[in-house]
Amino acid sequence: MKIKFIRRLVIILQLLFFFTACSGPKSLQNSPDIDSSWQGTWSGPALVEKSTIAAKKFELDIVFTSTHIIGYFTDEKAGIRRKVVTDLKIHDDELQFKVPYQTKYVLRSYMKFTGKRKGRSMTVTFSGREGGWEFSGKWQARKKMR
Repeated sequence: MKIKFIRRLVIILQLLFFFTACSGPKSLQNSPDIDSSWQGTWSGPALVEKSTIAAKKFELDIVFTSTHIIGYFTDEKAGIRRKVVTDLKIHDDELQFKVPYQTKYVLRSYMKFTGKRKGRSMTVTFSGREGGWEFSGKWQARKKMR
């Protein structure tokens, strides 16, 4: 009785190994869960609420590799150039991410972004801290054509 059980168990384990070994490599690029239309450069004006400073121009470059989704954020006026974003999450037509930066008082902080995409346009809200005060704003981005 024990020998039959062990033989069946070995056969089941061999079949499991065979089927998982033959399934081929998985990657983000061919995953049905990932919408590759997010990939590219999203750019547009951003306004900080209750502020007198002129509109900024934010840019987010989303790159898909075989194993990762990487975001690079740029705000030329603030001296942020292709900063790697953290906690990047894309789900359907929504995204979230954080941009770490150093304040003018040499403190480490981050801006939080939450957005919703509609076609090649995206509406994003953001918030952060600078010099003891909190700020928030809106960013209207459009995907650049290549």
